[in-house]
Amino acid sequence: MKQIIDLLVPFKFLAAILGIVSIVFAALVQFFLPELTEAVFYLLILGAALLLYFVSLSVRQIWEFLIGKRGRYGINSALMILVFLAIVLVANYLGVLKHRRFDLTASNQFTLAPQTINTVKNLKTPVEVLAFYPNLPQYRAEKQRARYLLEEYRFFNRNLNFRFIDPETKPADARKYNIRRNGTLLFISEKRQKPVARINEQDFTGALLEVMGIKSKKVYFLAGHGERDLDDQEEKGYSAAR
Repeated sequence: MKQIIDLLVPFKFLAAILGIVSIVFAALVQFFLPELTEAVFYLLILGAALLLYFVSLSVRQIWEFLIGKRGRYGINSALMILVFLAIVLVANYLGVLKHRRFDLTASNQFTLAPQTINTVKNLKTPVEVLAFYPNLPQYRAEKQRARYLLEEYRFFNRNLNFRFIDPETKPADARKYNIRRNGTLLFISEKRQKPVARINEQDFTGALLEVMGIKSKKVYFLAGHGERDLDDQEEKGYSAAR
């Protein structure tokens, strides 16, 4: 028995390191992927077993360390580290629960209208947005604008997902969805589809309402009787109203 223990002693520090790594990894999985409960359980069991193995072979050294001067300093340092980690974890947890975003642009270009936010929050069925952009320099700015706006929508509801498809390298996908123009975004929910050619909140929200089965309302402007011009950006124009 003593010979077996002597053979195991050289590996005790490795076991301690692997045990700590296993427990830390379990905590990270639990925090970022809480659905993997079984994996967290097995990682904790493995970590506890490895640490128990280390402790069982190091009882004397641990006791001598704890009652010594270095041990007291080590315990104080460990407690400070644990308190710091606890504060960081609590702050991150509260940040997830009470997350806030701030739009610091002059024109609030990344701020959705309250009506749009309510529409997105009420989204019950999954919606996928397929953005067909070639991986070419001339589409880079437009593609980035589309990504920013879609991320703003997704922030309010995880039922909305999006992905970018290069129709040049994946022409079969473009044919499948009958996409004939680069820069087209296709909103899909169940059996409903709505293509969008322009990157703006009005078109995106209208497409979202349509694939949700909600008919959007229309506003009509009369013309030909001296009405104000919808394209006029002056003080008396209706461009802002449009």
